[in-house]
Amino acid sequence: MTEFRSIFKVTDKSGDLDRKIADRRMVIDLGGDAQSTKIEIEILEERKRILNYTIPQLTKKIADTEATIQMFRSQGIVDKSTNTSLGLLKGRLLEISPPPAPVQPVKASKRVIFFDLDETLLTSIDPNLMAMGMNNELVSIGRVNIARSSARPDMVNVITNKRLVDLLHKLSVSKDILWFIISRGNNVDKLMALKKYARSINKPIRNDNDGQEFGHGQTKPIKKDAVKEILNTIKSEFTISQALFVDDSSDMIRSLSELNNEGHNLHTLQVDEHKYTFDWLPVTLLTNEQVTNINISLGLGGSLKKKKTKKKKKKKKKTKKKK
Repeated sequence: MTEFRSIFKVTDKSGDLDRKIADRRMVIDLGGDAQSTKIEIEILEERKRILNYTIPQLTKKIADTEATIQMFRSQGIVDKSTNTSLGLLKGRLLEISPPPAPVQPVKASKRVIFFDLDETLLTSIDPNLMAMGMNNELVSIGRVNIARSSARPDMVNVITNKRLVDLLHKLSVSKDILWFIISRGNNVDKLMALKKYARSINKPIRNDNDGQEFGHGQTKPIKKDAVKEILNTIKSEFTISQALFVDDSSDMIRSLSELNNEGHNLHTLQVDEHKYTFDWLPVTLLTNEQVTNINISLGLGGSLKKKKTKKKKKKKKKTKKKK
């Protein structure tokens, strides 16, 4: 007897099914195994009937047949012919259905943050004002010359927020976060002072556009265009789950907010102005509160202070009194 697995493919090239049906009828006429041959003929005729079914018709037939099989099972009946019909219907549906669309690879997700440099990540003051305004939140990270090469030296102390250095280190070691410095100026020495200080306290920092931080925005659109270009480059390889731009300039905040009208979901944060004062000189720098909020928004936790651990009290040993 022909195995059923060779019959389940539902195609009929050049009247192949008709020939097979005729061959099996001849087997019966010649006195062959009538019972098994009749089953083969029924399957072949079933295949021939469903050749003209459309996909909706096949889908309905499959549902009806499955319901019938379920009903038989509930009554303890096993009907092989109904199971065979179901196999033929499903085989035909697979044969004529369009191939499934290729599965697109899932892109890894990244969070992205952009910082301005001056008056955001750091600021600078006259060395003479240092003793008149330092507090526990801030730290002096070095002295640099901001004068042009041909001019008389003009030394300033570079100041940053202690918690901000912790944040930048976390961003640098995170595999899921990309961070960039987008500066209009060219204060390379100030940035080097910041990175040198971070290394000295074992919290090295490295932005993802290292060496390309400066010269963005000498005219208004350039800073916006730089951020847009970076976002588009990231999107070609990753999914951006969150994007944040931080700057002390309200003009830049407004300019970068326009990217939301160009298909970019970019949040903005303006640095609180003049929150710190050195004698008479107010300075602008990311505050502790803003650093904490950035930590929370990026899923890095709130306060960066280590939790205090309670010291266990030693139990006093009881001494037995001598009688």
